[in-house]
Amino acid sequence: MKCTICGNQLSKMFDLGATALANELLTSETDDYAEYPLCLCYCVTCKNLQLDYFVNTELLYRNYFYSTPDSKILDTHYEFLIKFMMESGYLNNKTKVIEIGSNAGQFLNLLNRNTNLAIGVEPAANILSTVTNSELQIVNDFFIVPVAENLRKENGYFDLVIARHCFAHNESPGEMIKAASEVLSDEGLMIVENAYAINTLMNGEFDQIYHEHMYYYSLTSISKLYSNYGYELIDATIGDVHGGSIIAVLAKQGKRKKSNALLAMEKLEELVLNKQSVRDFVTRSEKNKNNLAELIKSLNFGGNIVYSYGATAKGNTLLNSMGLNSNEVKFCIDSTQIKIGKYLPGSRILIKSEEFGMAQPPDYYFLTAWNYKSEIISKVRNAGNYKTRFIIPFPSVHIV
Repeated sequence: MKCTICGNQLSKMFDLGATALANELLTSETDDYAEYPLCLCYCVTCKNLQLDYFVNTELLYRNYFYSTPDSKILDTHYEFLIKFMMESGYLNNKTKVIEIGSNAGQFLNLLNRNTNLAIGVEPAANILSTVTNSELQIVNDFFIVPVAENLRKENGYFDLVIARHCFAHNESPGEMIKAASEVLSDEGLMIVENAYAINTLMNGEFDQIYHEHMYYYSLTSISKLYSNYGYELIDATIGDVHGGSIIAVLAKQGKRKKSNALLAMEKLEELVLNKQSVRDFVTRSEKNKNNLAELIKSLNFGGNIVYSYGATAKGNTLLNSMGLNSNEVKFCIDSTQIKIGKYLPGSRILIKSEEFGMAQPPDYYFLTAWNYKSEIISKVRNAGNYKTRFIIPFPSVHIV
């Protein structure tokens, strides 16, 4: 397959085989599900990391089971983003902003309070049905050129387009950039946040690999992609969510000066992002995966009961890559109401509520939502459960 950013040949690096869609939960234990190839590839020319097979976005997102959780960690991150944008001069009370992939509207709500106009665009109708704030303006569609044109005609040009944890989730990111170009003023900016390839590689976070994550962006690959459409990177910072996220700020070429923070981060990437670092990531991931599987199977052999905590997409990569099912992991505990009572694809583990987990606690929780580990552990302990221990998969397997 050719790199979709620069057109050069990709190198296959980490083949996880054919797997189920990570967020396609099953309504019964016997439901059928389709499997699709899942292989991480690397481009030596532009340092792009992407999958070699893209699942159709309509199939992935029209009936979607990821709902942004209510989380103190996320609330803190949202405040950090607002502060970063305001202090950098990217956002103020006169700003007109579009948030792509606004989900249930948590961040959009904060934008709504700090800007002149904030509009969300979200394709998943089932997620939009959970939005409780009637003041939010959310368009139920994909962010494509016709949708962008309508938004511009109705509201004029916008100052900012934000794509948080959705830009890497579509086969043709150039279409999203074209749509942004339709609504942005000449001085307008696009801010993209996604899991950062450097953190993923350095921390061995192989569970970030699933079909929705079609790309694994670095500053290098984002810069190359956007240059194809007349944009350039002008700033970046790191967010402390989802194992480490990159927040990239892009402007039309020649409109803004690059920040010193961006220049320093680009130099760091030159040192650490290469084909050998991807090979090292694969080697460490295979070792970590085997250690996790052996640990959980040995705990079962010793008579211990193990649940997973978090019906997450990344959790399904973990469980399915290790070949685990309800024989080894009895239940999955989750707080998202629309997931409870369904089954994880592949492993067919039943999702139960947090209340069930408190009433019938296991000996061990396998934290598949490890990026919320401090919050989950505090919640369990504050509920009076001092018995259950926690298996943390990254950066290496350990128990707390």
